[in-house]
Amino acid sequence: MILNSEMSRKGVKQVKKIIRENKQEVLRVLRVDQNQGYIDLTRKQIKPDEIKEKELDFSKLKTV
Repeated sequence: MILNSEMSRKGVKQVKKIIRENKQEVLRVLRVDQNQGYIDLTRKQIKPDEIKEKELDFSKLKTV
């Protein structure tokens, strides 16, 4: 689950403008609640250079 406050550094009015279904996003895990089966994610705390690095890593994995 990704909280509204963790989607963007700016205010979010419509989630659909930021996150779309079936689109791959780079997110960071904040915490894992094993009892309820939740994984809390953030998009706000990721730097642009980290996004490029992780996308490059992922593209290398897909080509194998």
